[in-house]
This record gives sequence, structure tokens and C-alpha cells, in this order.
Amino acid sequence: MSFDNVKPILGAITVTEANIQTGIVYKNKKMIDNVNLWHKFIIHNPSNLSRNDLLTAVLDHVFPFDLIPVSYGKDNNNSNYFLARNCAAAIQKLCKDHLIVPNPYNRSQPLRMEIILRYTTTTLFKVDVQKNISAVLEKRFDPTRRCLDLTRFQDDPDLTEFCPLGQPKIMFFVLHLSKNLIPETYILRENKIRLLHSFDALKVCISSIRSIDLGNNQIKDHSLLSPLVLYKLHHLVLDGNPLCEEYSSNPTQYMRDILNMFPHLETLDGVPLKVNDLSATRPNFLCSLEGLDLINQFLEHYFTLYDSQNRGAIQNLYHPHAMFSMNSTFHSNQASLAAYKYINRYKSISRNLKMLADFSKSSEFLFTRPAEITKALCSLPPTEHDPLSFKIDLVYHTDKTSVVCVNGVFREHPENLLDPERIYGFARTFVLSTTKILDGDVECLIINELYHVYNAFTFQRLSAFKVAPARPRPTIGVEVAKVPQSAREFRQVNDALRMITGLNADWAKKCLEECDHELAKALSLFVDLYKSDKIPCEAFTSGKK
Repeated sequence: MSFDNVKPILGAITVTEANIQTGIVYKNKKMIDNVNLWHKFIIHNPSNLSRNDLLTAVLDHVFPFDLIPVSYGKDNNNSNYFLARNCAAAIQKLCKDHLIVPNPYNRSQPLRMEIILRYTTTTLFKVDVQKNISAVLEKRFDPTRRCLDLTRFQDDPDLTEFCPLGQPKIMFFVLHLSKNLIPETYILRENKIRLLHSFDALKVCISSIRSIDLGNNQIKDHSLLSPLVLYKLHHLVLDGNPLCEEYSSNPTQYMRDILNMFPHLETLDGVPLKVNDLSATRPNFLCSLEGLDLINQFLEHYFTLYDSQNRGAIQNLYHPHAMFSMNSTFHSNQASLAAYKYINRYKSISRNLKMLADFSKSSEFLFTRPAEITKALCSLPPTEHDPLSFKIDLVYHTDKTSVVCVNGVFREHPENLLDPERIYGFARTFVLSTTKILDGDVECLIINELYHVYNAFTFQRLSAFKVAPARPRPTIGVEVAKVPQSAREFRQVNDALRMITGLNADWAKKCLEECDHELAKALSLFVDLYKSDKIPCEAFTSGKK
């Protein structure tokens, strides 16, 4: 039956802002408590809000009391309405607040309501949403992954009724219907879920559920997760909930508390927790989220300058009383003979105390003051760091001091076309001094630095520089010759060299990069290498010289 044909039955009572003080709610308590009666809720000033926005405002106001709206509509008086039953506590809450609900979109214009008690009965007006919800659940179920995605469920365009999973009864009903699909994974993101006892509907499916995603909801405390402990979850997502903010300064405790509740967890918020029953390592660690922006900005600025043509600019990043030392570890069985001659550049300023025969020289390579430190760093070859290889640990952070450790790989630029590629691993520890300056910005200076260079491990070399660098290859202290100014000009020069020499694209690019993209110099280099028989057959397009 359509609600348009439903008229108020005899004995219906209207509760308004004007008569609420007469005790009308108390006098009709039995009527309110009767679960077989539908009550009509009218919103007189909907303010052009959508159905979902209006009903969300009302439901949020009466939470945690149950109120399940059905048959939403509009009447001829520009008012909006809906029916609900078995909602005595919600009615009492609304009446206690004089039938006024805050408008979250316009605080100066609260929503004003009216309630018609005993509008009709469940016998005269029947509502069946089961078929509709079941159809929507089937649409959202992925049978190949056994995954049911209920993200922003209430906004599904195929739902005929408003079904916010933030309402415990509605969530219970939806989960009850979903168990017939036997999902292994439930995704419940962005549903304003506060309480989880509705998961009792899935107790018969305890053994089949392995993963639950509750990201971006409104769960305030980890104790509220207790209804889920029955499930032997392997994967759990809680990011975006208020409970995560409570652990922002202590993420390790967050993992401990969640693991105590769910000992079978393998991942939390997508991060592995265990590998072969051992705690899993994490690529990055932040002792405090407050230092995140500062460290990101500092590292990007520092390594951009370090890899640039003007490495000397890093002098401005060191404190007047800064100290710096480096050490290097190179194993001959890891380094090729061709690359070994370049290692001495690092060894020449390395302060490896275990390798010192004369400890009186222990302070010789302990560099102090910005100018001295910068001179030492500029004596090292031009480099390019791979930011995707960085592993960053912020191990200490206050308003005045931070300690950050950075591990990763870098490569040196070859001095000529035939030089082998040289990739190194590094570990740098920066002690940063931070002070606020007049305009409110923060000045961040290095007060102490330890720098370690070593042969890159095989796994580092294989995974390094898989993404093309965003900036051109930098050099130090060398004036850059004029190069083509657009991508089109670069292609034209490359095509010209390939057409003249017969080189393939990679070797043409190498020749041009070696000669700063000057075609004449590249041709001269090609002739010299060709005469010396130093160009392999595979360098040519045809495969033959």
C-alpha cells in the first residue's frame, strides 16, 4: 500500500511545540510504547536539505536511541515527513528538546518538528524493505573475493528507504541479511558507525569472516571493538576513527592494544604486524605525528640541494656550531674492480675509528662549522638519490629538537659514456635544531650529522631508480651548456643523431647526455668511440656496426 492513501486513524494525537508543556507525552506513554503503532514525524522547515541530510540530522540528535525512518515524503505545506515505530526513547528525547533539532548546515535555523502519535497501525500499513536491501547487498557483493563492500551504504541509489548503518538496529538487520552471501571480508567505511554490537547478527558466521574494514567511522575507544573479538580476524582497518587519534603520540601502544584483543591479526590498517610469528618491520617510523610535516619539508629541501648543480647551498642548512663525520664500509667481494677506484673518494674523509692506526688523528675528519662541512661534502662526487628507496625514522621530536634517520640508495653520475653505473647505499642521521622566527615560520638547522656509505645490497640495486627522475641529472660546480628548451627540441636532436649514426634510442640518449645535448659534440664523441672500437654491436639499431 502506498503511504499517500494512508489517513490518520481515530485517536491520533498531535504533539507540537505549543502543547508539549501540558504533559501530553506522559499522558500517552502507553501509546508511545506500543510497537504496533506507526507515528508520523513532520519537519516543518526542511531548508531544501536532501532526504539523507535531514534524516541524518534527526538521527544524530536522538542517538544512541533507535529511530528507523520509513516512507519519507513531502506534503503540500512544504513540510517533510517520515514514519517510525518502536521508538519511545527517541520520541521522549525529541520532546525533551521541545521538538527542535539543530541544523548542522545552518545553526541559526534549527529544524522544527511535530509528531502525530498513533498515526496508523502495522496492520493497516505494512513496510517490507527486505527484498530491496537484499538486492542491493547482492549488487555490492564480489563473489570472487568473497567481499561485501558497504561503503557509504545509505547513499546507494538503489535503496528505497534510508538505511544508515550508524543506526544499530538498521546495521543489525543489514548484517543479518548479508550472512546468506557468506562474505569473508566486510568493508564498512564511511557509515558513521559508533557502536558494534550489531555484529551479533553474524555470530553464526564466526569461522568464515577474516577481514573487517571500519575505516573513517566514529568509533571513539578500542574497548568498543569488544563485539568483534569472537571473530578470528586476520585483517582489521580502523584508520580515520577517533580512537586512532588517541594513539597519535604512541602508535606502538595502538598496535599492542589491538593485538591483545585480536591475537590472530596479520595486518592492522594495511600494515603487516607479523612475519612468521615475529613482529614485522615497518619502512618508516614516526615517534610523533607532529613532526611529519617538518621532516618531509626538511628532507625534500636538503636532498634537492644536495643533488643539485650547486651543492654548496646546503651550507645554509647547518647550524653555526654543527658537527659532521662520515664513515664508509666497502667490501671488495661486493664491488666490481671497475668501480673500486672511485671508493677512495669516500675513504679519504672517512672517520672509521676501528680502522685508525693512530688515534691522535681521530679528530682530523670530525668536521665543524658550516663552511668546513660543506667543503667536505662538495668534495664527494655528484649524486642522484632515489627518494622511493628512502626509509625514514623520526626517533625523537620536541618543539626544539628532532632526530631523524634516513636510509636509502644513491648513484654517482658517470664521468664518461663507458663508466659503469655505481649505486651505493647510505644511512644519514640528522640532529635538527628548530626555532620559530618572526613571521611564525620554523627555521630548521642541522646541529649534528652522521653519514655512512656502503656497497648497495643486491636487492637495493635491483629495485633502485625504477621510476624516471623528475628532474634532470645534476652536476656540481660545472656550468651547464645551452640545451634544447622543449621536449620537441629534445626529440629532434635525438632523432637527428640516430639518423646520422644508426645508434638505437638508448645509446643516442647516452651520447647526448654526455655532451649536454649538443649535437655537434655528440657526433664528435661518436666518431672517437667508433674509431676506438668501443661501441658494442647492440648499440646500433640493426645490431651491426
